[in-house]
Amino acid sequence: MKNIFYILILIIVGSCTKQIPFDDPGTAQKLVMNALIEPNDSIAVAVSRSASILNPSDVEVLDNAELSLFEDGQLVGDLELDEFGIYRMDFAPEEGYVYELVGNHADLGMVSSETTIPSAIGVSNITVEETINFNDEQIFRVEFDLDDPSGDNFYVLRIVENQDDVNQWNRAFISTEPFFLGGAQDNYFVDGAAFRDDAFDGQNQRIRIDLDNHGLGSDFLDNLHILLISATEEHFLYHVSYKAHVDTDGDPFAQPVQIYSNVDNGLGIFAGHNKSLTEIPN
Repeated sequence: MKNIFYILILIIVGSCTKQIPFDDPGTAQKLVMNALIEPNDSIAVAVSRSASILNPSDVEVLDNAELSLFEDGQLVGDLELDEFGIYRMDFAPEEGYVYELVGNHADLGMVSSETTIPSAIGVSNITVEETINFNDEQIFRVEFDLDDPSGDNFYVLRIVENQDDVNQWNRAFISTEPFFLGGAQDNYFVDGAAFRDDAFDGQNQRIRIDLDNHGLGSDFLDNLHILLISATEEHFLYHVSYKAHVDTDGDPFAQPVQIYSNVDNGLGIFAGHNKSLTEIPN
């Protein structure tokens, strides 16, 4: 009798089961353009078709799109596809202009995005102190000044090792600066710290970071530089959202993070930045 009761419950539950229809967003795929531009460097744009949520790895690189670049509303020229599937133009953008990237694809339609290039902001008064942290580990404490101009400003700070004239390697650092974003546990920054100037707009700000010297002594500082990226707001939002997306990827309990996009009628990022590179003294 007891088994019959359980069977009846299963039949009732099964009869109440409802299949929820799911419309694959792949039916509304979009043109994706990704490019970060800076002075003294040519334009390079990666173009693809947005992937379905059911098959996020199925990213299709497009080799049949049309891309044009405008400066203050005037056509600069069309980008050409290279052998690596990247659209390029031998043109170096400059500060003080508005740049618009327009893309067109026969199946996905026309998209566009605008950006500018901010002024480069350097750092000064760098000091280095060899000390011991709270874990009794030997570190280098690096402090420097950032003279922030008035207005809304956005930054990404990285510590890099210059291998040669082309290659740079990111170096992780620790910092308790309250305005830094993008750190992992214990205020550990691997891919740089993004921040804005809300707390010190138009002022000189002293910034402190700690570097693990890995037991190498002062030789660890050889070829180390402070790379300060002056970013547009769209670059800043893209960096912060992409970092949050990477940090939560694969965590079934994390809230999904949507990567910031500034491409009208499409997806992706088209943003400007400027850089200053200052050697850390040893």
